Amino acid sequence: AVPAALAAASGEEEERQIGALDLEVWLTYARAMGGCVGAVLCCCYWLINGLNLASTFYLARWSAQKDTTESEELSSLLVYACLSLVATLILTFRMLLFRRTSLKVSRQLHTVVLWAVLRSP
Repeated sequence: AVPAALAAASGEEEERQIGALDLEVWLTYARAMGGCVGAVLCCCYWLINGLNLASTFYLARWSAQKDTTESEELSSLLVYACLSLVATLILTFRMLLFRRTSLKVSRQLHTVVLWAVLRSP
């Protein structure tokens, strides 16, 4: 592939690929990330979705109740708040872990590619 400035000067058009990333690219990224981190990120993802689903169903059940006392309403509010808070805390943890891991993986892959380019004939 020719750089865009050289391609424009020589009359050639730059090649572009359209579509999704190959599976090999995703697997390279996953290998660089590490299996343990990937498993933790996947577990956090499923746990967050489960907690969000549980809080939605709990809110629907709570809103369908009639003739509740103030203490029942407060306990229902506490359960809903706890579900939402735990989901938010896990989401924050997952986001921070992913950001940290992405920076580490980017550095690793950049170093590998840089050395491959520098050592090429």
